[in-house]
Amino acid sequence: MQYEDDRAKDRGGEPSLAELTRAAIANLSQHQEGFVLMVEGARIDHANHSGNAARALGDTIALSDAVKAAVAATSAEDTLIIVTADHSHTLNFVGYPARGNAILGKVKDKGGEDGTGGLDLARDGLGLPYTTLTYANGPGYTGASNQQPAGPKKFPHSPSSFEAALGRPDLTHVDTEHVDYMQEALVPSKSESHGGEDVGIWARGPGSKAVRGTLEQNTLYHLIVQATPRLRERLCAAGTCDAQGVPVQLPQPKKFERQASAK
Repeated sequence: MQYEDDRAKDRGGEPSLAELTRAAIANLSQHQEGFVLMVEGARIDHANHSGNAARALGDTIALSDAVKAAVAATSAEDTLIIVTADHSHTLNFVGYPARGNAILGKVKDKGGEDGTGGLDLARDGLGLPYTTLTYANGPGYTGASNQQPAGPKKFPHSPSSFEAALGRPDLTHVDTEHVDYMQEALVPSKSESHGGEDVGIWARGPGSKAVRGTLEQNTLYHLIVQATPRLRERLCAAGTCDAQGVPVQLPQPKKFERQASAK
């Protein structure tokens, strides 16, 4: 699929993630036995790997719209909705931007140690402005590469070699809010990597009260199974449940598929 920021230019009229979600729910809701639907805003990941925060945030909003569509098309009485991620990225939020500062813009603050100065561009130790968002690694590294010269990088940029940067570029007159601007990266790499911190989980519907505190990833599997009685029955029929009827192991695919087709 196109990035959300590029979707309007698609000649085929590509639908949004929210439109696809509504269509999927309308189709699956015709099956009385219930359904499990996974909607993935996968291009959030792609944009972060490319060091392009504008497209990553644009697709995050598209995923948020898909969640709204799912909430509007279902009932909290019988449908569990879980929203989460499978990992983080190395995107950093830096500096002390004043309230209302554009998230893709350069940091502006009131300056001075007491914060009483006039609102102006914040400066690093070299006297250069910097953006609110940066990446710890990735193709936004400002040294020259085999594809683009030293300085701010423009999307797309997927180099195979870099040269050491001699210093940070002056961003004073650079449009860092342009969709193709690539945030600076500390470590040069062809693709930005995943991060290591925990990710958020939000839920609504049957079983959602169990989503609290810190959860292991595998717990979400059990929440989904317990909220889908027909699926739980199939898993237990395949011999994967304990004495309390809780699936405790994954079924053998062929046996599970035969049992499903028989019904």
